[in-house]
Amino acid sequence: MQQDKILLLGDSLTQRAFVPQQLGWGAQLANTYIRKLDVINRGFSGYTTAWYKDILPSILAAETSVIAVHSTNTSVQKSSSNIQLATVLLGSNDASCPNLCPTQHVPLETYKANLDAILTTIQETTPCTRIVLMTPPPVHDSKWKAERQARAMHQDRSLIAVRPYRNACIELAKKHPRVALLDLWTVFLGHDAGKLVDQILLHSSNPKHHSDSNETSSLSDCLLGPLFDDGLHFDTLGNCKVYDALLALVLLKWPELDPYTMPPLLPFWDQIKKSDSKPFEKWIK
Repeated sequence: MQQDKILLLGDSLTQRAFVPQQLGWGAQLANTYIRKLDVINRGFSGYTTAWYKDILPSILAAETSVIAVHSTNTSVQKSSSNIQLATVLLGSNDASCPNLCPTQHVPLETYKANLDAILTTIQETTPCTRIVLMTPPPVHDSKWKAERQARAMHQDRSLIAVRPYRNACIELAKKHPRVALLDLWTVFLGHDAGKLVDQILLHSSNPKHHSDSNETSSLSDCLLGPLFDDGLHFDTLGNCKVYDALLALVLLKWPELDPYTMPPLLPFWDQIKKSDSKPFEKWIK
């Protein structure tokens, strides 16, 4: 019995999207689409666009392959389920500091080329799949710094470093008109995200503000602190905001994927007639 699916592609921000204690955005999506679409998590912690570009063909092949169905003495070829929607969330690892994290760092132009190749591969392999491209989210510097210091490690991610990767993601989406963009900076900070980040970075780079006030940290802590558990990965509030924004975008862009109007897998129990000797015949083939 096959059911169409939603495919989540990305790094740890996707891998951790099923963490129940933090109401992972992927788990919420899976709950919403129960009996409508299967939600498949293909997030790989620490991965970059360079590595994901290499493994993507195998992932898509596994999810779109033709399967053999054996019945009595015959062998029938049957197509597997369709990927109705794919999300792509990559860039947080690419934007790591090249000196502190050379294994993961991917230069900006290479990141753009890799991401372009990833989107193209999806579109060429499964042309009917709808795609949501998500920007790498901002980094809460003080939380991430504390996380790294607790492990005797240097701060290898930062708000200022990931910003151009977010901008590159936005620009790339314009090249792919069939791809819907979900800018997580706007989701978290509103339409004035750029100005707010400018204020955070301006104060953090000005020694006077460091000595005179805690305005920088208070602004950053107020805006970003509640969204992340360690400065990089989403906490409960961050997950809820991602889920809400993603579902709203899907419903706006593709109303045919409305989980509340899609037909379910198998009839509901109160739709099954006791007099029907084969109530599932049209469902099970």
